[in-house]
Amino acid sequence: MLILFFGVMLSFADPIVLAFEESTTVDIQRLMPPIPSDSKVLKMSVAEMKKKLQEFRVIPDLIDETPKLPMMVEWVEEEAEFGNYIERYIIKLAPFWVEWECEKYDFHTVMMLGLDEPSATNPYLRQYQFWIMGNVEGFHVIIGEELTAWIPPRPANGSGPHRYVFLVYLQPQKLDFMEYHLTETDFLDRRGNFSHQAFAKKYNLGKPIASNFFIAEHDPPPPW
Repeated sequence: MLILFFGVMLSFADPIVLAFEESTTVDIQRLMPPIPSDSKVLKMSVAEMKKKLQEFRVIPDLIDETPKLPMMVEWVEEEAEFGNYIERYIIKLAPFWVEWECEKYDFHTVMMLGLDEPSATNPYLRQYQFWIMGNVEGFHVIIGEELTAWIPPRPANGSGPHRYVFLVYLQPQKLDFMEYHLTETDFLDRRGNFSHQAFAKKYNLGKPIASNFFIAEHDPPPPW
């Protein structure tokens, strides 16, 4: 996939690269923003979501009830589907498409939290912040306010499967977040032991309105 993007970047100035790109078999549809009606996740019922959240113990390890909406979380090669396994190389970058049912002028907070850091058997850093975006208008996460910069999951060898949960909160209005904004270089001491419940209480956010999650664990690099 890196070769493809490199080819796209150079194709405007280098016709040779463009010719190579055109002769390569590529599923262009995988590079296009997904169509909501094509996502089976967005069609899930509350009962179906509850079953998955309880099966993987997201309820009660993170939340105490099922949010009313599913959310679509899409990378170029994979989509989170309430407990599916995603290889780490796919999730090096933040998802390129995130969506849930909402009013386009409402503001939201979106977060991805790790429940099993540093290991599934000793998760003393539970609610580890991997990504938090505030003041997201509609579902346009890319133009929200970055409160916690994205870092990719890095489960250690032998640490077992790790659960990574996305939550969406509906904000009462655009907020002035009085938080230390975490960068890519802020790690354990600032990211671990976050409390989404305390954060929600502080900013009067209520309960999460949407969720999704996936599983990742230590795995070998891709074969290229």
